Amino acid sequence: MVRGFYYGVLMLMVCTVLLGEKPVYAAVSSIVEEAEKHVGVPYQYGGESPSEGFDSSGFSQYVYQEAIQMDLPRTVSDQAASGTAVQKSELKAGDLLFFSKDETSGVTHVGLYAGDQTMIHASASKGIEKINYENSSYWSSRYTKAVRVNAEPDGASVSASHPVAVEALTHVGAPYVYGGEQPDGFDSSGFVQYVIQQVLDFDMPRTLSQQIGMGESVDREALQEGDILFFSKDGSTPSHAAVYAGRDQIVHPTLSSGVKVTAFEGSSYWSGNFMEARRITEAPKIAEDHDIVAEALKYLGVPYVFGGESPETGFDCSAFTRHVFEKARQIFLPRSTDQQWQVGEDVALADIQPGDVVFFSDTYREGISHNGIYVGDGQFIHASRSEQVTISYLSESYWQDKFTGVKRFDGLQIPKEHPVVSAATQFIGEVPYQSGGTTPEGFDTAGFVQYAFKQGAGISLPRYAGDQWNEGTEVSKEDLQPGDIVFFQGSYLNPSVYIGNGQVVHVTLSDGVRVTNMHTNSYWAPKYYGAKRIN
Repeated sequence: MVRGFYYGVLMLMVCTVLLGEKPVYAAVSSIVEEAEKHVGVPYQYGGESPSEGFDSSGFSQYVYQEAIQMDLPRTVSDQAASGTAVQKSELKAGDLLFFSKDETSGVTHVGLYAGDQTMIHASASKGIEKINYENSSYWSSRYTKAVRVNAEPDGASVSASHPVAVEALTHVGAPYVYGGEQPDGFDSSGFVQYVIQQVLDFDMPRTLSQQIGMGESVDREALQEGDILFFSKDGSTPSHAAVYAGRDQIVHPTLSSGVKVTAFEGSSYWSGNFMEARRITEAPKIAEDHDIVAEALKYLGVPYVFGGESPETGFDCSAFTRHVFEKARQIFLPRSTDQQWQVGEDVALADIQPGDVVFFSDTYREGISHNGIYVGDGQFIHASRSEQVTISYLSESYWQDKFTGVKRFDGLQIPKEHPVVSAATQFIGEVPYQSGGTTPEGFDTAGFVQYAFKQGAGISLPRYAGDQWNEGTEVSKEDLQPGDIVFFQGSYLNPSVYIGNGQVVHVTLSDGVRVTNMHTNSYWAPKYYGAKRIN
């Protein structure tokens, strides 16, 4: 019988090699090998470890846990109710054999089948021993039943039609690697992420706690091929995931045997630790038709560069956000994340919409230090400090820990219906500073304001800032309106055109015509001098 068993295993190995798979029955021999290690350990009623001794169910529970990380129930009767009943003629090494004192007392003892009519068990008189139970009148007369709780179908023999299940089965035999995400080694969340990426062509979140929120929930009784099953040791936090392959079979990485096929409901361990099932049929929705999102998606893959402000040189996070809003809507945001946080409308996370900006604190420095643009379905696009412009999930534990809030910048669009504002803003980023300049070929500060009022409203202002200050009516900072002239005092008086929302358009030596937020900009805010309204 032993020869026949091992011949079958040998043939399985040959077949799986031919099919490009690896054998998945390593657990069979590991159970027997683990059991044999403890021959001679004394019997101890209630014992569950080699150091204290074993009773029969404590021994089988310990061996299964050590050999294949499967938690059997603790009592003989509960172990007998696990798994699938096996006829004597079909026994395989590692099956559980059950015995009873008489016909009415129920099962009272369990041993591990070791092949060739032998078993390893905890004997009250001799401790852990290996015996031929069929040659023993005592044990043969008390034999009641056998159960297989580690019945694991060969992945090559499992037929599946759903693409997710088919892809999962191609990796049967791949080793278990903690943190593994590729066929050279997987953990369970890495395995699910890889399979879904290969079939549905999108990147799932990496952790189980994020993955369990994907797709739609599926009732246990309505499972279909390709569903993702989640398991929990404590009943509240997912600790393992598997792909359902149909007919009560799941494909998943295990610590002992790597990616393998096991029973689901037929396994007391997996059925007992089942938490939830999810059906994932498509990628999370990205609002590609939203103007801001569509603009942001153009820059996927642009490298992160601290201080970078363009697709050509790379972006940091706030420059990326600023660039996208300027290109998509002519909304000119402040330069830094903490300045951007100070403008716009506060939005509750529950009310977030595509195009809103999410902010995070205490990333590479204290305080507001990172942001990105929400693209829908729990995702945001950002210039990631660790890589490039990429899409991430808000549900990732790192971003959850750093999350600060949401801002909406819809109200920051330039009111171009005002003729002076319209005339001034057409030159943003297009015209450089030029000493003495008064035309679109180049402006100095007062020449720019003079030109905007003449072209926009037909008003002739004096040529120089000091004389411009003497024009019109003085207004307070709180009463500013688009088209007012705001003055800053540096080494000389510097005029600008107020365009609303705390912003001015003006000329600087370094950037030419640009937009500045007069409240958040650390250079210009303290230099505010006053404002005039030209009637």
